[in-house]
Amino acid sequence: MNTIKNFDELIAHLKENNVKKRVAVVWPADEKTPAACAQALEAGFIGAIFVGCEEKLKANEALKPFADSISYVDASDADDAAAKAVALVRESKADVLMKGLINTDNLLRAVLNKETGILPKGNVLTHAAVASIPSYHKFIIFTDAAVIPYPNREQRIEMVAKCACSLHAMEAKGLTSPLQGDSDVLIMPDIEAGNVFYKAITLFAGASTAGLLLGAKCPAVVPSRADSAQSKFYSLAVATMAAE
Repeated sequence: MNTIKNFDELIAHLKENNVKKRVAVVWPADEKTPAACAQALEAGFIGAIFVGCEEKLKANEALKPFADSISYVDASDADDAAAKAVALVRESKADVLMKGLINTDNLLRAVLNKETGILPKGNVLTHAAVASIPSYHKFIIFTDAAVIPYPNREQRIEMVAKCACSLHAMEAKGLTSPLQGDSDVLIMPDIEAGNVFYKAITLFAGASTAGLLLGAKCPAVVPSRADSAQSKFYSLAVATMAAE
């Protein structure tokens, strides 16, 4: 497989290889989550299982053309939807989890529940972000900007060398590194650094981003409320690839 360097190439890859995953969407009562799902349904790489909000979603014009790829699970509220979506994953009826209008902490309680959750024993739940920055020649992945405040030695498999993304800077400072200034992944020292980096590249560097949680039985798309529908669409694409 050729290296995928941006989101357009990723989506093309999913289409060309007929990749399609079942996404359990938790309480999609907002506007952006259904819009992102409609884009992914149109692109053909997901089937959507909407957990909660059935009546509202059936009236959504953007979703109507994809009725054959949509199913619904009734839920009384957001927490009930989280429990039922996690159960779908646990029972191998869904391949990807996606957050709708629910607090991340509430969703994580369902994911991490020791009796009914989907985090295998010994696994570490971590957030990974994928960014396409106009000034960088390929995807850059960085972690953790959302879940682990201060990664310990076990959680941080390896630290990244100084000037990891600039061969010129590395040479100018007389540094040597097997990465040769051409990193694919950046491991942040703590959650503050990860979050500042995330905000800086999106606000000031024109980056397109996607984010997901890894370590559970399936990838989970857990965007912030401020994320655009396009960012959520990209996150679905990355999660679909991770599930594959």
